[in-house]
Amino acid sequence: MTTKAQIIPRRNYFQASTGRTVSISGSVPWATTAEQEGWEVKEDGCFTVQWPDGSIGSPKPGGFASVKEAEEFLAKPQWAAFQGYRRFGD
Repeated sequence: MTTKAQIIPRRNYFQASTGRTVSISGSVPWATTAEQEGWEVKEDGCFTVQWPDGSIGSPKPGGFASVKEAEEFLAKPQWAAFQGYRRFGD
């Protein structure tokens, strides 16, 4: 387990036929196998943080618009314990 935060793409469940988007952090957005059809997990263009304990979430509501914005946010003194973060894929 890493001791630093990792910046990763934010992903959500997405239903193409309705345009509905649901967080992957909770339960699945379907109750039956038939309702599951058409749902897929997609990156939404924003970024979030995977913390050293494995949890995923952003200290900024709505996530970060770019990796650069996330890096700048995590470089602030109050996040010193997590500095030295990694980018996804590193």
